[in-house]
Amino acid sequence: MSGSQVFSGGQVKNAGNSHFQEVTIFMSMFFRTENNLVESFFRVEIPDCLFLCILLLYVLFSLDIATTSMILSLGGYEVNAVMVPVAGSYFFHLLLKGFVLVLVGLTALWSEGKIPGSGLVMILVIIGWYSLVILNNTSVLIGLCRMAPSCPPAIPVL
Repeated sequence: MSGSQVFSGGQVKNAGNSHFQEVTIFMSMFFRTENNLVESFFRVEIPDCLFLCILLLYVLFSLDIATTSMILSLGGYEVNAVMVPVAGSYFFHLLLKGFVLVLVGLTALWSEGKIPGSGLVMILVIIGWYSLVILNNTSVLIGLCRMAPSCPPAIPVL
């Protein structure tokens, strides 16, 4: 099969060269449907600004997991009653945040397709919220480190 042909639904069709089409070829070989739903799903293009926001949300979720784990290790406690059962386990905390990230990303993509700009607004609101969560966790960590003898000394701000 040359670079200008696409395998789809048991047939080879002519197409332009692109990595995106190669992924579609690979996926359609394993997941064939009557109306090529899988092939059309993998042709979704994510706008750059939405992709960057999802990436930023990934970083904020990672910082939330890290700061919450540090707070718990210094004797603090989880304030969010929903997260209490999973906050003690790093693995389950990571698993839950990963699931939420995928769910938020897919929902943003879906809503962006329905109403342009709506997915981006949704992600920006969540980014704002998690920025406040990270600021709160950081302030709690500073307070716990001042009380704990095992924390490193504070670096003076110039």
